[in-house]
Amino acid sequence: MPSSSTLPLQIHQAIASLSPKLLSRSGAVFYTGKEAFSGSRALYVLGLNPGGDPEIQSEETIAHDLDDFASRPGPWSAYANARWANAEPGKWGLQPRVLHMLRVLGLDPQAVPASNTVFVRTRSEAALKLDKAELLAECWPIHHAVIEALGVRVALLHNVARA
Repeated sequence: MPSSSTLPLQIHQAIASLSPKLLSRSGAVFYTGKEAFSGSRALYVLGLNPGGDPEIQSEETIAHDLDDFASRPGPWSAYANARWANAEPGKWGLQPRVLHMLRVLGLDPQAVPASNTVFVRTRSEAALKLDKAELLAECWPIHHAVIEALGVRVALLHNVARA
């Protein structure tokens, strides 16, 4: 879990309040490094939830993701630096689209805080329906803390639901 010295206290406290049940599920919280969650940030980018397969990626838990976040050195962006589906970094799925959007806005993808509205991984948006309200309620304190601590003025929610 990220130390309180690396994040604003509000964000650290919100992370600490996540339930063990949620932490043990397949998923991801932050898509940028700690540097993006410090100082003042005008934009907060949010996807719906991590894609993939929660069974195949069962070891990629939310707790594991938070540990990775805490230990990741320097600036980082899942959109620019992570390999998704073994593709070159920044080349898979919505990575190029998010990078293009940030480039057009004149923003460094490693400096823009990014997350998902719901941290739990599902194969599809439809798979969220059963416990979506509960998951939204559990994840909201993190988003509220980010918005308040960083003075976020715009939260951009992108959804790439496919038929």
